[in-house]
Amino acid sequence: MSDVEVVYVNESNKKVLVSPREFMNQWTGVSLIVEKNSDFIEPGYKEEFGKKEDFKLS
Repeated sequence: MSDVEVVYVNESNKKVLVSPREFMNQWTGVSLIVEKNSDFIEPGYKEEFGKKEDFKLS
């Protein structure tokens, strides 16, 4: 985010560039910030859904 543009990834996993005003008009107030690390998986995921890891990060 800067004074002239906001960059985000939409629900279709596409990068979007908009003005700060346009972003604020569209934003629902919900955000998700993640960091890939060794603890990335949700606690209890493997126990509930088995050992199969069906998610990939690029």
